[in-house]
Amino acid sequence: MARQLRLVLVLLAAAIAALVWWRSRPEDPEAQIRALLEEVVAAAERRDLGGILTHVSEGFRGQGMNRDQLKGLLFVELRRGAWRKVVLYQTEIALAPDQRRAQVDTLALLAAGEQVKSLTDLVPTSGDQYRFRLELAREEDGVWRTTAASYEPARAGRSNR
Repeated sequence: MARQLRLVLVLLAAAIAALVWWRSRPEDPEAQIRALLEEVVAAAERRDLGGILTHVSEGFRGQGMNRDQLKGLLFVELRRGAWRKVVLYQTEIALAPDQRRAQVDTLALLAAGEQVKSLTDLVPTSGDQYRFRLELAREEDGVWRTTAASYEPARAGRSNR
C-alpha cells in the first residue's frame, strides 16, 4: 500500500511539474522564439552541443550543410572555444501570417572575456561579430526549431544589409 501511495505521489508531482512548465512557456510566438534564442545562447556558453541541437530541426539545411554536418561544425567550434560569451543584439523577428514560420535576423558577438555581460563591457578587439539569418518553424510537437541558417562576418558600425 505504501509503495502504491509513493507511486501516486511521484506521478502527481510529475504532473504538477509538467503543468507549471507548460504554463510558464510564453504564449506569444515572438516571445517563444526569443526564449529559444536565449536557450541556445546559454547552451553555447556552457559548450552544450546537445542543448543547441535540441533547437535544430532534423530537416535542417544551411550554407550547404545538413543537421549532421552542422553538428560537426558546432562540435569543432565549441571545442576550440576561443570565445566565452555570446551577446545577441539588433534581433528582428518576422512571423509568417500563419504564425508557424518565422525569420530571424540578428547580430551575434562572440566575446573572449569572462566578464562580458553586454556590449558596453567590450573593447573593440575582444570579440568577433556575425550576422545570423535563421528560418524557424513550429514543428508537429509545437516546438520552434531552426530549419535553415546562414551567417557571415559583420563589421562594427555596419548593419551588413
